[in-house]
Amino acid sequence: MGTNGIATSAFSTVGSDLAVAVSFKLADELLAGDDSDTSPSELVAVLLALSISLVALSSLVSGARKREVDKYGSDTGSILEFVDMVVKIATRLCFATTVQVLAATATSQSDEKIVRVVTLCSLSVFFVWLSASAETRLF
Repeated sequence: MGTNGIATSAFSTVGSDLAVAVSFKLADELLAGDDSDTSPSELVAVLLALSISLVALSSLVSGARKREVDKYGSDTGSILEFVDMVVKIATRLCFATTVQVLAATATSQSDEKIVRVVTLCSLSVFFVWLSASAETRLF
């Protein structure tokens, strides 16, 4: 593994940790917005739309990086490499915040502890299924 692979791996790890740590606080701040008339369901919709847009942007940047590598032979240290990493972290952060907002919204709907636990477990199963179905063909 070259220097670029090590840097990418380290940056990916930092990005994952950052997304988890920051998404908790970001979701709390978004849900506690006293000056906003946005409902939690609208907030989830906006976050999902932003997440999907970031995935599309990431795909565009990755395509541009591939063309750069084909043309010049290397993209190590290029601005596109940096932009690609920033967009990937933003995507992770946005998806993680969406999950946090969904979890907070789902658990705020009931006073019963068992209902909140089952709701969170169901939410986890749904996202595991969603992730698995994105990686494999179902039909």
